[in-house]
Amino acid sequence: MIPFMRNGFINKPMRPGFKLPDYLVKDLVPPEDTTVEDGFAALRTALSEYESTDNLRPHSLLGPLSREDWDQFTLRHAELHLSFVVPETG
Repeated sequence: MIPFMRNGFINKPMRPGFKLPDYLVKDLVPPEDTTVEDGFAALRTALSEYESTDNLRPHSLLGPLSREDWDQFTLRHAELHLSFVVPETG
């Protein structure tokens, strides 16, 4: 079934609604006191590491992906997260 869904995961917008399992929260969710500056610094570091490697591991669900497919998947994932950003008012 996954091979048929692969193109959608890579090329179509992701939908919200996935609940992160509790055992992953401690590793993937930043502490409440993380500043915007700290978040951007961590994002810049992660992007730099991603761009500088050719050693991309297989995706845990989709299997081996080309660099182009990884880039598309990463952009779709970022698009989902950025859709939750709400500008401050006042």
